Amino acid sequence: MEKFDVGIIGLGYVGLTLATVMAEVGLKVVGVEKRADVVDLSNAGTPYFSEAGLEEALTRVTTSGMFKCPIQNGINDFNLLQGVWSRAGYGRSAAKPRRSR
Repeated sequence: MEKFDVGIIGLGYVGLTLATVMAEVGLKVVGVEKRADVVDLSNAGTPYFSEAGLEEALTRVTTSGMFKCPIQNGINDFNLLQGVWSRAGYGRSAAKPRRSR
């Protein structure tokens, strides 16, 4: 399974822009979106709304592989986020918080 640094749920105006900027600075980003048309456009490097510089940046990060919005059986694979969640320390192996003294 491919590993990602960041998972963004919802590729609306904020989510898609945030995902693109994070990918531009070197983080490997997976996007999760329920609207198939938005997923298709995002994977093609084309935002569905107008924002200065976004189309060029999105094209760069999709072409480089730093941003992906994978599809499995016609829907996003939410299981991809499990790896991001675990790497952030929220998985089953996460250490229990210590009491402060």
